[in-house]
Amino acid sequence: CGCITTLATTEVNKRNVVEHGALRPLLHLARSEDPRVQRNAAGAILNITHIDTNRDEMVRGNALPVLLDLLKSTDRDVQYYTAAALSNIAVNEQHRSAIVSINDGSVLPDLLQLLTNSSNKVKSQACLALRNLASDDCNQEKIVQLGGLVHLLPLLRNPDQETCTAAVAAVRNISIHDGNAVHIVKGSFLPELATLLTKERWPEAQCHAAGTLRNLAAEKQTSALLQSGSVDSVIDLLDNSRCPDAVLAEATAALAILCASEEALKDLMAKRGKPLCRSLLVRAKDNQDAEVRYNCIGALGHIAMEGNTHPVLLSCQPPLLQLLNTLMHNQSEPAFVHLALWVLQQLCKGGADTLQAIRISVVYQQLKNVATGAGHRSEIVELATSVMTSLAVSESQTSSPPTSPSG
Repeated sequence: CGCITTLATTEVNKRNVVEHGALRPLLHLARSEDPRVQRNAAGAILNITHIDTNRDEMVRGNALPVLLDLLKSTDRDVQYYTAAALSNIAVNEQHRSAIVSINDGSVLPDLLQLLTNSSNKVKSQACLALRNLASDDCNQEKIVQLGGLVHLLPLLRNPDQETCTAAVAAVRNISIHDGNAVHIVKGSFLPELATLLTKERWPEAQCHAAGTLRNLAAEKQTSALLQSGSVDSVIDLLDNSRCPDAVLAEATAALAILCASEEALKDLMAKRGKPLCRSLLVRAKDNQDAEVRYNCIGALGHIAMEGNTHPVLLSCQPPLLQLLNTLMHNQSEPAFVHLALWVLQQLCKGGADTLQAIRISVVYQQLKNVATGAGHRSEIVELATSVMTSLAVSESQTSSPPTSPSG
């Protein structure tokens, strides 16, 4: 058994072990009462789960009941190997359904029990298994019903990077479910998530923390996010030149969602108005990641929906209208052209000063060019034409002479 464990460390051997019929003997050995034999068998099973076709064969070969029995072992190595193997198998949606269908879903409470284990490596793998199982909506809800958040919260403070990262990854998936957001907020997760955003040496944990806040923002937890200071931590990432793009993508997506909220936008503009707009503009102009740029421009567009923000937006550097002009020049990125036109459409709902600023800027001529339709998709041309119409109507309204009664 130990020989198979050692052999099943290369891609070729991992396949050969299963192809030559070693799975059934391994499952038999995994039920041994000798902890050493059981440990070696569990390690070998983990190794062969790294191949997707092997995972399929294991599910067909009734390996799951054996693994669920092993999960109850008191041996830390067996617990670790088994949780890791289940995590690998749970990458597949059909396999996840198969796992939770056994013993009335006993896998979830058993994994949650491992979160209190004294071994960080066991806790980490249990979290990763829960994360993968929580890719399914029904499991997200069930984990919360079973009290899983109570076990996960302390792990966000765990000084071990791997354990903490695995825990917040699980929380992120759990936060996708519509009804779980309120439990996460009430469970005092927001301060811990905000703290994780400051851990520059733990970028993966940062990313999952920002992703969780993004999900909570989408679930209308605006007031709680503002009151907890979490939003300030998200905004601070914009000005951190060392922040990875993967983290920024989640953070800026959260900001775009928040800026679409009247409550959040009012609070953000009152406390961070011009600095926030400037930071979004800088990232929208200079960041190399397309998703980050797109999110920042989207946030600026939501800010522009409130007319009283226009003086701030148009006075920032780099200039917003110049940025929109640059975006509209790039026909190879129609999504950005469309987004720039949408932002202009919001600005057109502003006052006379905003409209005049658009007319005298470089973006106005480019707007005319796009409206002609040369090389652009029909929906982009329609939007450009609509913006041109708004500008023309507003100009005629402001230039019409006053009327007076005759006689």
